Amino acid sequence: MLAIALPFSARDGHAQAADTARITRAVREICPGAQIRVSLHDGERMEGRCGAVTDARLLVRTPQGNAQIPLSGVKTLWVQRSYPTEATVLLAAAGAGIGFLVTPERSSAECIAKGNCSNRRDRIISGTTGAFVGALAGRFVGPRILSWVRLAP
Repeated sequence: MLAIALPFSARDGHAQAADTARITRAVREICPGAQIRVSLHDGERMEGRCGAVTDARLLVRTPQGNAQIPLSGVKTLWVQRSYPTEATVLLAAAGAGIGFLVTPERSSAECIAKGNCSNRRDRIISGTTGAFVGALAGRFVGPRILSWVRLAP
Protein backbone atom coordinates (compact mmCIF):
# COMPACT_ATOMS: atom_id res chain seq x y z
CA MET A 1 0.00 0.00 0.00
CA LEU A 2 2.82 2.41 0.87
CA ALA A 3 4.51 1.69 -2.47
CA ILE A 4 1.39 2.89 -4.28
CA ALA A 5 0.99 6.09 -2.23
CA LEU A 6 4.66 7.15 -2.33
CA PRO A 7 4.82 8.22 -6.01
CA PHE A 8 1.65 10.30 -5.61
CA SER A 9 2.92 12.07 -2.50
CA ALA A 10 6.22 12.87 -4.25
CA ARG A 11 4.32 14.45 -7.14
CA ASP A 12 2.18 16.47 -4.77
CA GLY A 13 5.28 17.70 -2.97
CA HIS A 14 6.86 18.73 -6.27
CA ALA A 15 3.67 20.51 -7.34
CA GLN A 16 3.47 22.23 -3.94
CA ALA A 17 7.07 23.44 -4.30
CA ALA A 18 6.33 24.78 -7.80
CA ASP A 19 3.21 26.57 -6.53
CA THR A 20 5.15 28.07 -3.63
CA ALA A 21 7.88 29.30 -6.01
CA ARG A 22 5.28 30.85 -8.32
CA ILE A 23 3.51 32.54 -5.41
CA THR A 24 6.85 33.80 -4.06
CA ARG A 25 7.70 35.41 -7.43
CA ALA A 26 4.24 36.97 -7.70
CA VAL A 27 4.34 38.31 -4.16
CA ARG A 28 7.83 39.80 -4.48
CA GLU A 29 6.67 41.78 -7.55
CA ILE A 30 3.73 43.43 -5.80
CA CYS A 31 4.79 43.64 -2.14
CA PRO A 32 4.96 45.62 0.01
CA GLY A 33 1.94 47.89 -0.13
CA ALA A 34 -0.47 46.25 -2.57
CA GLN A 35 -4.02 45.44 -1.52
CA ILE A 36 -4.35 41.64 -1.65
CA ARG A 37 -6.84 38.84 -1.03
CA VAL A 38 -5.50 35.50 0.11
CA SER A 39 -7.34 32.19 0.26
CA LEU A 40 -5.59 29.46 2.23
CA HIS A 41 -5.75 25.69 1.81
CA ASP A 42 -7.46 25.39 5.19
CA GLY A 43 -10.38 27.51 3.93
CA GLU A 44 -9.45 30.76 5.68
CA ARG A 45 -9.59 33.99 3.66
CA MET A 46 -8.17 37.40 4.40
CA GLU A 47 -7.81 40.76 2.76
CA GLY A 48 -5.30 43.47 3.59
CA ARG A 49 -2.11 45.23 2.62
CA CYS A 50 0.82 43.13 1.56
CA GLY A 51 3.86 43.37 3.81
CA ALA A 52 7.33 41.90 3.62
CA VAL A 53 8.09 38.38 2.41
CA THR A 54 10.58 36.60 4.67
CA ASP A 55 11.41 32.94 5.28
CA ALA A 56 8.66 31.76 2.87
CA ARG A 57 6.11 33.74 4.87
CA LEU A 58 3.96 36.65 3.80
CA LEU A 59 2.99 39.46 6.14
CA VAL A 60 -0.60 40.64 5.61
CA ARG A 61 -1.69 43.81 7.37
CA THR A 62 -5.43 43.63 8.10
CA PRO A 63 -7.64 45.98 10.14
CA GLN A 64 -7.67 43.30 12.87
CA GLY A 65 -3.85 43.13 12.99
CA ASN A 66 -0.90 41.61 11.21
CA ALA A 67 -0.84 37.97 10.08
CA GLN A 68 2.13 35.85 9.00
CA ILE A 69 1.04 33.39 6.30
CA PRO A 70 3.25 30.53 5.10
CA LEU A 71 3.42 30.70 1.30
CA SER A 72 2.97 26.94 1.13
CA GLY A 73 -0.49 27.41 2.64
CA VAL A 74 -1.69 29.88 -0.02
CA LYS A 75 -4.38 28.47 -2.32
CA THR A 76 -5.15 31.62 -4.32
CA LEU A 77 -3.69 35.09 -4.34
CA TRP A 78 -5.43 38.16 -5.78
CA VAL A 79 -4.16 41.72 -6.10
CA GLN A 80 -6.23 44.85 -6.54
CA ARG A 81 -5.15 47.07 -9.41
CA SER A 82 -6.24 50.31 -10.99
CA TYR A 83 -6.17 51.44 -14.61
CA PRO A 84 -4.67 54.96 -14.91
CA THR A 85 -2.75 54.33 -18.13
CA GLU A 86 -5.57 52.51 -19.90
CA ALA A 87 -8.13 55.16 -18.89
CA THR A 88 -5.83 57.99 -19.98
CA VAL A 89 -5.21 56.50 -23.42
CA LEU A 90 -8.86 55.54 -23.97
CA LEU A 91 -10.30 58.89 -22.90
CA ALA A 92 -7.63 60.85 -24.79
CA ALA A 93 -8.51 58.95 -27.97
CA ALA A 94 -12.23 59.45 -27.37
CA GLY A 95 -11.71 63.15 -26.68
CA ALA A 96 -9.65 63.57 -29.85
CA GLY A 97 -12.30 61.81 -31.93
CA ILE A 98 -15.15 63.80 -30.46
CA GLY A 99 -13.23 67.06 -30.81
CA PHE A 100 -12.45 66.27 -34.42
CA LEU A 101 -16.01 65.24 -35.28
CA VAL A 102 -17.96 68.02 -33.57
CA THR A 103 -15.97 70.92 -35.01
CA PRO A 104 -18.56 73.28 -36.53
CA GLU A 105 -18.45 74.07 -40.23
CA ARG A 106 -17.50 77.60 -41.20
CA SER A 107 -20.25 79.81 -42.44
CA SER A 108 -20.21 80.85 -46.09
CA ALA A 109 -19.73 84.53 -45.09
CA GLU A 110 -16.63 83.56 -43.11
CA CYS A 111 -15.32 81.52 -46.05
CA ILE A 112 -15.73 84.45 -48.41
CA ALA A 113 -14.16 86.93 -45.98
CA LYS A 114 -11.10 84.79 -45.23
CA GLY A 115 -10.85 83.21 -48.66
CA ASN A 116 -10.36 79.79 -47.06
CA CYS A 117 -13.31 77.42 -46.61
CA SER A 118 -11.27 74.52 -45.22
CA ASN A 119 -11.73 73.92 -41.53
CA ARG A 120 -8.94 71.36 -41.31
CA ARG A 121 -6.99 73.57 -38.90
CA ASP A 122 -10.07 73.98 -36.71
CA ARG A 123 -10.55 70.22 -36.59
CA ILE A 124 -6.92 69.67 -35.59
CA ILE A 125 -7.19 72.24 -32.81
CA SER A 126 -10.48 70.76 -31.56
CA GLY A 127 -9.11 67.22 -31.73
CA THR A 128 -5.96 68.21 -29.84
CA THR A 129 -8.00 70.02 -27.20
CA GLY A 130 -10.32 67.01 -26.88
CA ALA A 131 -7.33 64.67 -26.49
CA PHE A 132 -5.87 66.88 -23.76
CA VAL A 133 -9.15 67.10 -21.85
CA GLY A 134 -9.69 63.34 -22.25
CA ALA A 135 -6.19 62.59 -20.97
CA LEU A 136 -6.77 64.77 -17.91
CA ALA A 137 -10.05 62.99 -17.24
CA GLY A 138 -8.31 59.61 -17.64
CA ARG A 139 -5.61 60.53 -15.14
CA PHE A 140 -8.33 61.48 -12.67
CA VAL A 141 -10.71 58.55 -13.28
CA GLY A 142 -8.21 55.72 -13.95
CA PRO A 143 -6.90 55.29 -10.39
CA ARG A 144 -10.49 55.02 -9.16
CA ILE A 145 -11.33 52.09 -11.47
CA LEU A 146 -10.45 49.04 -9.39
CA SER A 147 -10.57 45.32 -10.06
CA TRP A 148 -9.11 42.14 -8.63
CA VAL A 149 -6.52 40.24 -10.68
CA ARG A 150 -5.64 36.64 -9.83
CA LEU A 151 -1.90 36.12 -9.45
CA ALA A 152 -1.70 32.55 -8.28
CA PRO A 153 -2.25 29.86 -9.14
